[in-house]
Amino acid sequence: IHPMILFHFAWFPLVLMFFIKAIELRKIKYAVFSSWFLALSMFGGHPQSTLYESMFLGLVLLWYFFDSVRKKELHKNALIKFIACGLIPFIFSIGIFSIQLLPSRKLASMAQRQDITYQKATEGSLAFSQVMTSVVPKLYGSVDGKSFKDRDFTYYMEGSNYYDYWETAYYFGIAALLLGLFGITYKYRTKEGALLLVIIAFSFLYSLGKNFFIFELFYKLPLFEYFRMPARMMYYIVLAFAVFAGFGFDILWNKPKNPSVLKRIIIVSAIPFVIAILVAAGVMTGLLDTPQSLQPAIKNFGLISLAFIAAVVIISALLSQQMLKPGIAGALLVIVAFFDLYLTGESFNVSPDNPEKSYAIPAETKNLFTPKLPKDIFRVSIRLYKEGVIAMTRNQGMVDQIMTTDGYNPLVMKRGGAPAPTLKTVHELNNVRYAILKDTAGRGYRFFEYSPFTPRAWAVHKAIVMNPDDVFKAMQAKDYDYRNEVILEEQPQIQLSGDTTGSVAEKVECLDYNNNNFRFRASLKEPSMVFFSEIWYPAWKAYLDGKPAKIYRADYCFRALAVPAGIHEIMMEYDSDSFRAGKYFSLVTFLASLATLVIALIAEKKKKSDVL
Repeated sequence: IHPMILFHFAWFPLVLMFFIKAIELRKIKYAVFSSWFLALSMFGGHPQSTLYESMFLGLVLLWYFFDSVRKKELHKNALIKFIACGLIPFIFSIGIFSIQLLPSRKLASMAQRQDITYQKATEGSLAFSQVMTSVVPKLYGSVDGKSFKDRDFTYYMEGSNYYDYWETAYYFGIAALLLGLFGITYKYRTKEGALLLVIIAFSFLYSLGKNFFIFELFYKLPLFEYFRMPARMMYYIVLAFAVFAGFGFDILWNKPKNPSVLKRIIIVSAIPFVIAILVAAGVMTGLLDTPQSLQPAIKNFGLISLAFIAAVVIISALLSQQMLKPGIAGALLVIVAFFDLYLTGESFNVSPDNPEKSYAIPAETKNLFTPKLPKDIFRVSIRLYKEGVIAMTRNQGMVDQIMTTDGYNPLVMKRGGAPAPTLKTVHELNNVRYAILKDTAGRGYRFFEYSPFTPRAWAVHKAIVMNPDDVFKAMQAKDYDYRNEVILEEQPQIQLSGDTTGSVAEKVECLDYNNNNFRFRASLKEPSMVFFSEIWYPAWKAYLDGKPAKIYRADYCFRALAVPAGIHEIMMEYDSDSFRAGKYFSLVTFLASLATLVIALIAEKKKKSDVL
């Protein structure tokens, strides 16, 4: 349900392949390739995945380093090349990623995620018993496209939220499980096998979250304390088992008619087989307190797993005995894996809603809610959080150019909403014209129009200066006269009259409005603070009659400008210093990586010609 995580992990096998080739062969070209794919992965936009990938690569680097030291392979030149090949993927990828990294870090520093609690961080912890879902993936029920819409879930794991179904799901199929276990029995003593076993053990123990002490230790380290859902680390078990399964298939192919091979296949299949038998027989549902209504379905899931186990064992045995050619056996295993994973994930991915119609709203509604810029500018409130009511899809505004007060934001700012004592005042501060509210007469919910509604910007003649730490409580305590006074956190560089009666006579009108910039004209009879119903953020710059002007944080989370009497043009634009720096840093780093690749290829070619 989080595509950006998939964007990360889809690239990671390529990242890892080139990374290992670079440090094993001491070739810079592979290190550069690894850095490019790692940068592409990072652009997926999921910081948690970036951190986990970097930690994984760091572990691989240390593992290969100590193995080379043990074998006394790292003389001076080899050591320099090893270090260069190991660090280049990190340095270049982070540099190329800077265009997103630097502004994201700026945003993250002001987001609510900065204050995440341990309890919140451990949401999505894997339970010990969920190891059995590697055999029967829906052992604890499931959430599908229809139930997700209706909130009628069959996922019943005690102490879990409905979203833990997909957050703790790591199923990779019976074929990969059995061949992976088989591959482990042959490869656990090799350099690669031992590393993958360490990764499997760590990933599982870390994914247990609150159910084991390792996550708590990492939670105390920098960066790790910002992320929830420890079970996302299970991706590396999926990857490791996929690699072990490849090893296992090669062994079946290359050790024909070997009695020990067939014996091991049967042995490693025994535990998954027993688990599937217990589920199919209903024994496991009794031990897990499965709800009575779900028991028939869970038993069927056990039978399905039994069928796939039998299929994988039979195909493996026939391959081992040379009764099937490797190509045919491989194709059959791929088909088994496909149907296995399809049956597991199809119901979750399929919704009764047509994606093309998910955002469809009546034309008259769209026309009504769409502002007629620049003169008629307003917002629409589509959600009531306490009541759990949402009138449109969360990102409706992005699709139809409707200025809503709600959308999906994984990094909600600490100061992202007005702390007013009433919902009406919140709407007024947010320039809301239409809002979903409870209809007391009909006992339902419908859109209401505020008429007249509060404009996007207005002028006041009185400023109340407060300590930043006191503003939140002060605004919640009383419904103050926000139309005629503004709360600031520093003294304005303008002399105000303090009059709270004539502010509405001042005129502030929008001349032009875009996502990254807008212009207003203020016609003022006396010096004023012009309040803007726009979230304060340091990357926004203001210009008064073409000259830079200071933006004050107003009413906790909005903006205001000190404007003298007369007619003035105010412009604000998003001009992020961190984005600009990141853009140039990314460009320079990419060019440097390209130059490094060219130099490495030339040096490699020269070395080959010298040998000849």
